Amino acid sequence: TQLQMDKTGQYKNLFDCFSKIVKGQGIGALYRGLPANIIGIMPEKTIKLAGNDFFRNYFQVDNPNVYPDGNIGLEGLSGGMAGACQIVVTTPMEITKIRMQMYKPAPGETVNQLAILSKMVKELGITGMY
Repeated sequence: TQLQMDKTGQYKNLFDCFSKIVKGQGIGALYRGLPANIIGIMPEKTIKLAGNDFFRNYFQVDNPNVYPDGNIGLEGLSGGMAGACQIVVTTPMEITKIRMQMYKPAPGETVNQLAILSKMVKELGITGMY
């Protein structure tokens, strides 16, 4: 992420970026966004799968008495609506993860996801997380 956001040209390539981050900020800087990523995968998959099951049940997609030959349109709609639910919940976590990766802490400062999320909400408001 830091290489992608480099507008000053301080990094020549991937390996130069890697070595400068490790030398300047330590090996831990490479993993600052990892907790948010790991934590983000669980709700993302849970919401998507549960949402899909909920909407398939709501539309009775799997009921052979209602749709003996199935209904591909409602199956797609169920998946799309489940994906929309997942996006609403997980987008703030993704934004937080990216901000953690980009954040350059002051010497001795501890960075955590809650602090970044709190700062982001104060700066941008709830709508700024989308």
